[in-house]
Amino acid sequence: MASPLLISGDVLGPRYGKISPHAPTDDLLLRHEVLAWLALLCRSTAAMNAEILPLRHEVAVLRRQVGAPKPG
Repeated sequence: MASPLLISGDVLGPRYGKISPHAPTDDLLLRHEVLAWLALLCRSTAAMNAEILPLRHEVAVLRRQVGAPKPG
């Protein structure tokens, strides 16, 4: 008789339902998030400004395309 946790090679996760045995575990996802935060903390101010400047430009262009809101 097959184990209740294994159904045709798929693992049943408590929160995710049926997941692949090759899916990343919560531990790996947490490590990824921590490393991403550390990478952000290590970035220089110039690198952050270089990323923010085009985003601000894009927001300005989109605001011009939408136009002013109509009152009422």
